[in-house]
Amino acid sequence: MSRPGGEEGDFDIFTQQSRPETLQDFLHWQLNLSRLDGTDLAIATTIVDAIDADGYLGQSCEELLEILGDDKLTAAAIETVLHRIQALDPPGVGARNLAECLRIQLRQRPDPTMATRDAIAICDHCFTALSRNDLERIQRQLGLTPEALAAAINEIRSLHPRPGS
Repeated sequence: MSRPGGEEGDFDIFTQQSRPETLQDFLHWQLNLSRLDGTDLAIATTIVDAIDADGYLGQSCEELLEILGDDKLTAAAIETVLHRIQALDPPGVGARNLAECLRIQLRQRPDPTMATRDAIAICDHCFTALSRNDLERIQRQLGLTPEALAAAINEIRSLHPRPGS
């Protein structure tokens, strides 16, 4: 085939018509492999469509309930489906804030170490202190040695704060 400019060579018409896959496309593809009933699929689709380019869910369960417009649905039903989406790839997708994003990634580690468990505890109980770099407070609050704290922080530093990018 010849190119539009008249040049000879390899020309693939399908590459001209395709668009890059978005995060939503990738998540929808994974959802299609899941076994979700109609209601859960509608909830999942709404959640995925509300995830921003960085991979974060920018709307609350109550806002998602309003979008869905079904009086029979509850925030608990939204939360249940959200946890299924948060188990998809990339790790951390669907989180509502940075602490939750990091916690999801840590919990998905295949072989959690003591440093992983300490990092989860930091995200759960001391995230504000971590954001202020108040390492002494974290040590006191969690009873960590300086070595254990350093290992946990290295574990956190290895994570992706923007799973959608």
